[in-house]
Amino acid sequence: MKKILLCCNSSTALKNFRQNLIKALIKNGYDVVAVVPDGCDCDYLRGLGAKVVLWPVEARSVSLISELSAFLKLFKILYAEKSDLNIFYSMKPILYGNLINKVLNRRCLNIISGLGYIFIKKNAFNSLLQMLLKFALRKKSNNWCLNKDDMMLLLKKG
Repeated sequence: MKKILLCCNSSTALKNFRQNLIKALIKNGYDVVAVVPDGCDCDYLRGLGAKVVLWPVEARSVSLISELSAFLKLFKILYAEKSDLNIFYSMKPILYGNLINKVLNRRCLNIISGLGYIFIKKNAFNSLLQMLLKFALRKKSNNWCLNKDDMMLLLKKG
């Protein structure tokens, strides 16, 4: 059976915005894996029929040590799950997941609902993140922007 992995930095976001997708995938015979931080909606996702794999990531953290730890843990998860398609939502899963997919040679889809603070606040750290994102989104990934302004900014930045 084909396996599709959904990765997001919030179980609530998957519940609120992707539960119909999860239901449809399961109904059509796919195994669905939800990779999310521990949260109040993990049991709900399990109730839909998804396998929930906990990923300790903090949405707002910029600590180098915690981010490196989150990256390595996501690498282990993606390696172990051996999914046919990875779908990433929100910036950290998109950035980390695409860098990992380049090594694992996996297909992915990025759902970009907003670019967030890395394109708003100008500093050296955000410039580095922009360069990493530019590299991560190239080749072997399909990118869907849900916001036309974000799409135009990404195209402008190359």
